[in-house]
Amino acid sequence: MTLLFAIGNSQRGDDGVASEVCAMVGKGDWKIIETMELMPEMADHVAGAERLVFIDADYRGGEPSISPLSPVACHPGPMTHSMRPCDLVAVARRLYGFKGPAWQLRVPGTDFGLGSPLSGTARTNARLAAGLLSGLLLRDKSVEPSCQGNDGAA
Repeated sequence: MTLLFAIGNSQRGDDGVASEVCAMVGKGDWKIIETMELMPEMADHVAGAERLVFIDADYRGGEPSISPLSPVACHPGPMTHSMRPCDLVAVARRLYGFKGPAWQLRVPGTDFGLGSPLSGTARTNARLAAGLLSGLLLRDKSVEPSCQGNDGAA
């Protein structure tokens, strides 16, 4: 089973775009966890997954992109409640023996204001990101991402 983490706050405009991407992809052989932030306690959810995809808004602009998280690119520091995707993967590997591949899907947005709806840019990018995610979800599960460096920082 693939585990999708839709990260963001729907009350802050484009920050909630990950939920929109997951709604566009719909149901399938995957589980969606919607959260405002990643926490160490989520590592046990990761343990039972075959692969992971972290979906998050990106304020830097550009086009949606999906990239592999390197299994050795990150070493979590002291445990805090807010983690980067690679930190959560590292904790799940260390504590639960998670061995699956992980990706980060970045969805650019422009308006992160409190109470704002999704911007036109975020809606367009959500559709493009849903296409990228669908392609990954439907791809042969035995295909693992290359281990190119990616710091997983948002």
